[in-house]
Amino acid sequence: MGPIKLAVIGAGRRTCDTYCRLLPALGEFFEVVAVCDPVAEAAGAAAERFGVPAFAGVRDLVKAGVAEAALIATPPETHHAVSVFLSRAGMHHVCETPMAVTAGLCRQMIGAAGSAAVVLHVNEQFFRLPLIAFCRRPIDAGVIGAVGRVTYFHGHTGYHNNSVWQHFGGGAPSAVNTVTAPEFTAAQAVLSAEMESAFALSAERDGQRVALPTDAESESDRATLAAFRRRFGVDPTDIDAMIDVGVPSDYMPEART
Repeated sequence: MGPIKLAVIGAGRRTCDTYCRLLPALGEFFEVVAVCDPVAEAAGAAAERFGVPAFAGVRDLVKAGVAEAALIATPPETHHAVSVFLSRAGMHHVCETPMAVTAGLCRQMIGAAGSAAVVLHVNEQFFRLPLIAFCRRPIDAGVIGAVGRVTYFHGHTGYHNNSVWQHFGGGAPSAVNTVTAPEFTAAQAVLSAEMESAFALSAERDGQRVALPTDAESESDRATLAAFRRRFGVDPTDIDAMIDVGVPSDYMPEART
């Protein structure tokens, strides 16, 4: 079996600065066969570096049938729509972080992948940092016993740190101040998003402890989705409409990531 035929979806800064250099070095495992981006200049530039054809839309990419799997490196607001579309088309994919902009959208991504028997992986790497590996050593050696609470003074909440806190504990967290597992799966990516929702809910409730998992929607989640609708002009859960829109109304090339 040869290398996986991979399509790179999104030709912004992450692709140009990282994947255009990294993926050719992993040629034993991946063969980049296409680049997809609704911005023609960006798609063409990245495609030229890979020496592959460029596609303007995910729909055309899937229809061409050139790829076995895809890497989603688009703006976070579009991760959910692209992922669900690929799952419905039966294409395995890895998604850049954050998985999606709310926990609810993350859960929809997992549900779509599960229904289609598609592999969905989230490209979270912070738990692999040397400092985090060092901090894990006394835990793994049993020096301090089971971890029941993590208090973190030199950091912040947010998707990446939530993944690190989960990694410290080795089990499913029961509340926003406890933790989860050694490999970062799509389910743990959802949990990171739920932790953010729980932090927001706790703040809205004057510091009340919020149990996990939670499917409650915070005011910040609702505000995020409302802003989403204004930017794209469609319901973010309408996958076909999101795929057709491609880029938001306030798109700025210099802000691409």
